[in-house]
Amino acid sequence: MKKKDPMRAWRREAARLHASHENSPFSGGTELRDRMAELWLLLRGGPDEVLRDYRELPEVAITRSQVNAETELHAGRVPWSADRERLDIVTSIAGTLRALDAKLTDLPGFRGKPLSSLAWFSKPADVFVIPRGRAKRTDRQEGPGNGFLRRATPNHNMIPRTLPGGYEVEVRVDDTLSLPVPCDRVPMVGAALFPGQKMEWDKEGKDGWIALGADTGQDEAILRQQVTACYADGLLAAVWPELSMPERRREILRSELSQLENTAEPQSGPHMVVAGSWHDAVEDGHANVMRILDGSGDERLTFTKISRFFGGGVREGNIRDKRIPVVWTQDCLISFAICSDFCDLAKPEPPYIELDVDLVLVPSLGNEKALKGHETNRDRRRFITAGETAVVQQNEDGKMPVGWVLPLNKQGLSEEMDAWSVREVDLD
Repeated sequence: MKKKDPMRAWRREAARLHASHENSPFSGGTELRDRMAELWLLLRGGPDEVLRDYRELPEVAITRSQVNAETELHAGRVPWSADRERLDIVTSIAGTLRALDAKLTDLPGFRGKPLSSLAWFSKPADVFVIPRGRAKRTDRQEGPGNGFLRRATPNHNMIPRTLPGGYEVEVRVDDTLSLPVPCDRVPMVGAALFPGQKMEWDKEGKDGWIALGADTGQDEAILRQQVTACYADGLLAAVWPELSMPERRREILRSELSQLENTAEPQSGPHMVVAGSWHDAVEDGHANVMRILDGSGDERLTFTKISRFFGGGVREGNIRDKRIPVVWTQDCLISFAICSDFCDLAKPEPPYIELDVDLVLVPSLGNEKALKGHETNRDRRRFITAGETAVVQQNEDGKMPVGWVLPLNKQGLSEEMDAWSVREVDLD
């Protein structure tokens, strides 16, 4: 059987899309959004040669192409070409994406908090086109580390609604979580751990092991100390580990947050509280469920683990989900993962590596091997998308260190010996 030629197929798709654009308007915010999403998908889905061409494009070539595209748009013509040499096609699309990216940024209807995330959804491309709170930097030289996902649309996050593996992205605009963070704050994430934690497991279930209990003997005092530190540090987010939040601890956490929120200075508390996770009973079994609270302790959304841990001849007894929430704020986009959702180094790779969000918050429970997986995928994600990842991992054996945290602390270490620490996250 004759093998298909990926480049020939891509050229055919480019020609089809160009013909479609000749009959489609390039005026009005909705149309500009849809055209940008379609071109973004065309380049993103291109064969290796196309993506390599883009990676090696100098910024000056993209800028020159952008100026030409803006002239063509003003004249009412399709601003890119599909019938030239491959590099010329890639350059014309790169410049057109930048021109559309800049033009959408200037339209007031496409800035600020929308009534719904559907305002950003391009139905023809099945892609969310989301205005960024701060533009990505594109002033580095071409080559490694400056590929398509980092440079294509500096003013917009581009997120397909369906990710590889069939995962469904849900973009959330929340009345509380989507409020702006005070602009004078350095983005900080608090990491909460449980010294001396002892776990109780059910390892006999036919579907795999599940957590039955987690306790330190002084949970209330530890949680009170952590919540007090939340408000003292004025955080973007506070994160507790995976399988650290049975219902008893959740109620203590909510109560402590509510009490402090009533007495503290306005906006001094954490913007978002990732209250660890627990094995909740659901229909047909158990699910590893994370709860995301606001600073007053009210639950705003949940996330269910999308993977199942396998290791040492045993597996986690959880029912996996396919939903990945993304929370919009005026400063950044934030998503969530639980432990093996993010740290798995095997194929297929986690869907978060190319997910164009500014920050992924990851509660975890494991050992140093799991941490190495987190560190590797965090570095890959930063390299590909420029996005940051914060991991808070409880040591599974209950010994020292209490756990590990990424990003590293000021001494360049991930090990943690205490119940609380704070990390600065780079969202630029």
